Amino acid sequence: MVPATGQDEYLKALCESRAPVAVYLVSGIRLLGVIGRLEPYSISLRSASGVQMVLKHAIATIQPDTRGTPIRTW
Repeated sequence: MVPATGQDEYLKALCESRAPVAVYLVSGIRLLGVIGRLEPYSISLRSASGVQMVLKHAIATIQPDTRGTPIRTW
């Protein structure tokens, strides 16, 4: 069994809280949504436009979205 890392704990807390997040990719693209599922090498990000699978190695930063507008995830 692989021990949990700080990254895993942070992502799990965001997933469980269902808080809106802003995910910045290494390419500079910003994705907004709610983390739906965590996998060893990817996360699923739910938003009003659907579900996206994002590979962890493509993520530069994840932070809670503080814009104050709720995100509809249907």
